[in-house]
Amino acid sequence: MQRILKTIFWIAISFIAIILIVAGLLHVLPIEFATSAYEDVFDVLLLLGLPIAIIFTLTGTIKRTNTAGATIAKIVLTLFAAFLPVLFAFTTAFDLCGWSEGKILFAKKEDASTQIVLREFGCGAVDSSSPDYKVVKITHLTPLFIYISDIDTTKIDRTVWKRVDN
Repeated sequence: MQRILKTIFWIAISFIAIILIVAGLLHVLPIEFATSAYEDVFDVLLLLGLPIAIIFTLTGTIKRTNTAGATIAKIVLTLFAAFLPVLFAFTTAFDLCGWSEGKILFAKKEDASTQIVLREFGCGAVDSSSPDYKVVKITHLTPLFIYISDIDTTKIDRTVWKRVDN
C-alpha cells in the first residue's frame, strides 16, 4: 500500500511540474499551441488536473506519525493550494481575446507547413473595435506547438517562398 501511495505522490508531483513548465514556457517564449483544441485541453488540465494533482500530493505528505493538528493543517493548506490554480485560471487564462490566423500569405517552397500569415487579434463579442492585424511567420516545431516570429514581407526571398492564393 505504501508503494502505491508513493507512486501516486510522484505522479502528481511530475504532472504538476510538467504543467507549470509548459505554462511558463508558453508565457515567456513565442510558442503557441498548434490548434485551439490543444489549447482547450491544456486549459482543462490547468483548471481541473492541476488542483486534483495538488490534492493527490497528500498521499506523500500525510504520515501516520503526524499529530491530528498537523494532519488537519496539511489538508487545509493543500486544499488552499489546490484552489489557487482555479482562481488563477479564471482571472487570467480564460480570456476572450486572442490571435487567429486570418489569411495565409506565403508558404515555404520546401516545407509548406512553414507559413507567413496575416493574424487578427480581437476580443469577439465583447469588443466593438476593429481587430489588430500582424504579419508573422509560423513554424511548426511539433504537431503540438508552433513558433511565432515577426517577419517583413517586403524583405522575403521569393525563391524560398511562394505566394498562396486563398
